[in-house]
This record gives sequence, structure tokens and C-alpha cells, in this order.
Amino acid sequence: MKVISIILVVFGGIIVLLNASIPVRYYLLNNGKRSYSCIPVLGGLMVFLGMLMWDNALVNRASFLALFIDIGCVPMIVFALYKLLKGGYKD
Repeated sequence: MKVISIILVVFGGIIVLLNASIPVRYYLLNNGKRSYSCIPVLGGLMVFLGMLMWDNALVNRASFLALFIDIGCVPMIVFALYKLLKGGYKD
């Protein structure tokens, strides 16, 4: 179980870093091209699950922080819950 946890944290962390580079490139480098991540929640969720599966109680309790470190997780989760509770995604 620890190997799976480490793999989730490492690959999720890489995705979090790549997602964080998108606003940096847009706002700081000001290249004029808008870009976005197709997987805004995946990195944070992978790190969250990896930390939750770890066999240390302190790491388990701090696992929710992974959702706040990945900048897109909390807004996307709140938006998805709002849409689901409101009545689903309708075109």
C-alpha cells in the first residue's frame, strides 16, 4: 500500500506543479496566450488519496491540505457540487 501511496503523491505532485505553471506563464510572462489545464482536479486528488493511504496518522490528518495546494481543486469541487445539487449539468 505504501508503494501505491508514494506513486500517487509523486505523480500528483508533478501534475500540481504543471498546473501551477499555467497562471505563472500567463500572468508573469504575459505571453498573451490564454491556456488552461484539462485536468485541474486530478493532481490535488492524487496527492490527497496518496496521503490518505499513508500509514501515518499525522499525514492522514493533513491530507486535505493537498486540495488547497492545487489551486484549481477547491473551486472546481465547489462548482461541481453546486451544479450537482442544483440539478445537474444542463445545456
